[in-house]
Amino acid sequence: MSRSCFWMLFFVLSVETAAAQSQERIMAPIPSTNDANVQIIGGKPATKGDWPATLMFDGNLGRCTSTIVGTYVVLTAGHCVDDKSPAKLLWGNRRTDLLCHVHPDYRGKACANEIAPQKLVGCTADVAICIAAKSLDPDPAKFERVRNNPPPVSAKDKVFLLGFGCTEADGKITEVLQEGVASVEWPAQPGASSDPSRTMREFIKTAGAAVCHGDSGGASYSPDKTKPEMLALASRGNLSTDSYLVDLRTPQVQTFLRKAGSFRSDFNLPEGAIKICGIDPDAENCR
Repeated sequence: MSRSCFWMLFFVLSVETAAAQSQERIMAPIPSTNDANVQIIGGKPATKGDWPATLMFDGNLGRCTSTIVGTYVVLTAGHCVDDKSPAKLLWGNRRTDLLCHVHPDYRGKACANEIAPQKLVGCTADVAICIAAKSLDPDPAKFERVRNNPPPVSAKDKVFLLGFGCTEADGKITEVLQEGVASVEWPAQPGASSDPSRTMREFIKTAGAAVCHGDSGGASYSPDKTKPEMLALASRGNLSTDSYLVDLRTPQVQTFLRKAGSFRSDFNLPEGAIKICGIDPDAENCR
């Protein structure tokens, strides 16, 4: 396949729907039965009990995936929400207001329509922090942990991809959480987009099981299911075999995560209330 044809396949991973434009954005847990059609390309339906803090919602462009990582914190892709946009979280049989903050280095809606790598500078910080108005009880589940310590992701490492996406390009999206194993083709290289032709090197690139429309914001995990750690968030893909993930360990993203406490003014939360599992040593209710 020629290089020009290859890049024509790339899309931001949300898919636009009329419902997403009109309905209230509600982040909700995995449905009680998770047995419909598969969604991650090359994957299989996930077991509900394995990923209880994973949420599904309708974002800016349609179906997205998000993850609870702290008593007041949900992570998703930056292109799934507008900066300072409201949402609601359905958790523990109650609704809680959220306010979402997109990484300040993310270029915004212009990224959704770009496909040429040299034009994607400013699109690699594709991450958003959503703050809850009320503390989230660890029942029905504890919260996921973000990796911030070595070892880093390396070429040929295996990672679990997770998301509510399709199984083939432009395929049907259903309400089933899907997981699949992919191999890291290259690790993220922070600052690579200082040379625009190398912008894609700021992402983790994986091959094998692949993210698809609807997987945006879905977490990728270390392969140890007994103690999984979030490594990255799904951002882009070729809807076939290759995925591009935002590395949560890069300095650009780590700085943003460590400033999450500054968002406590969203809902007049107490100082020190906002903690992220894996980032803050004293975060509570972490898996």
